[in-house]
Amino acid sequence: MIDCILEHLEQVRSELKGLQIGELPSVPIRGWEDLGLPDATTAVYFLVSRSQGLVYIGRATNLRSRWAPLPFDLMNDFPAHHKRRPAIMLGDVTLHWWTVPRESLALIESMLLQIHRPLWNTARG
Repeated sequence: MIDCILEHLEQVRSELKGLQIGELPSVPIRGWEDLGLPDATTAVYFLVSRSQGLVYIGRATNLRSRWAPLPFDLMNDFPAHHKRRPAIMLGDVTLHWWTVPRESLALIESMLLQIHRPLWNTARG
């Protein structure tokens, strides 16, 4: 039984490695305005900087409420106040999302974090 589960997880991990983040739905982050995100969408989201690539992976049980208005904690993270987190210009960032079932949200986020190891998820001040 355990071997079957592990085999399935390895197959899922392999499929997640092939996920094309740039092809997912996305919106540029320009400031505090409403991003026009779909309501009640359960998703894994990705912050992609034009200058630095994928910088953050997160999850939301309601994407619109998570990002409207732009989260204060994220605004605090854009400056380089952490030694290993370079500053990123707000207009340089695009929010991509992948709609996933609520029951799979934590597992998929965890696996994507292991695969990509984005700078903001791994660096601590």
